[in-house]
Amino acid sequence: MIGQISGKLLKKSPPLIVLDVNGIGYEIFAPIPVFAHLKDIGTPTTLHTHLVIRDDAHVLYGFLSQTDRDLFRRLITVSGIGAKIALAMLSTLSADDVVLAINQEEITSLVAIPGVGRKTAERLVVELRGSFTHWQSSVSPSRTTLISKTDHEAQSALVQLGYREREAARAIASVRKDMQQSETPLTTENLIRQALKRMLQ
Repeated sequence: MIGQISGKLLKKSPPLIVLDVNGIGYEIFAPIPVFAHLKDIGTPTTLHTHLVIRDDAHVLYGFLSQTDRDLFRRLITVSGIGAKIALAMLSTLSADDVVLAINQEEITSLVAIPGVGRKTAERLVVELRGSFTHWQSSVSPSRTTLISKTDHEAQSALVQLGYREREAARAIASVRKDMQQSETPLTTENLIRQALKRMLQ
């Protein structure tokens, strides 16, 4: 098993990263948030990795921390969750939000992830709920409660406006991720406003 790779950054083209390790270019697939932390091409870079061996290929997946990698490994133990869907989960939601959605049985947040249907989301909750009691979250309890509440309120409002539940959930998840990285207040009104703008584009 290849657990960590350090090398010179040759390419960063989401979801693919290429690291030069002693003249060998390793192709590594990574969640989208990883790319925001990568530095310039040519910079020494270290990723925690997981190797998936298939009949037709050996595929490396890379993460910024062991915690994120361990979550990825836990996700792919669930029936119906392969590496591709697990990567999509960690690209759509932060690791903290994935754990929060599972622990709080937030099916709506999970089905907003590409490739995750309701049955798969329910299976995730059943199989992994309670598995993250020692999870070191970077999100405070008060903030996670606020996120859950505002998401639910915003989605309900969009459904009342005539949008499908899955479409509304996906737009809200995407908008919230952008808002968390800005100084825009995370309120129900702002979520609805930004989600509407995105869906009308």
